[in-house]
Amino acid sequence: ATSGHRIMALRHKVHDIAGVQFHPESFATPYGVDILKNWISQLPAQK
Repeated sequence: ATSGHRIMALRHKVHDIAGVQFHPESFATPYGVDILKNWISQLPAQK
């Protein structure tokens, strides 16, 4: 994160690990579900 900003998502450079901080209840947005679907679609398929 840049100075004064918070990290809201991450992806490990080596290991297949990713995470996102998202609180749909705290945002008055109609796009919350779309944001989550887009993020989930980028995850690798389960083995």
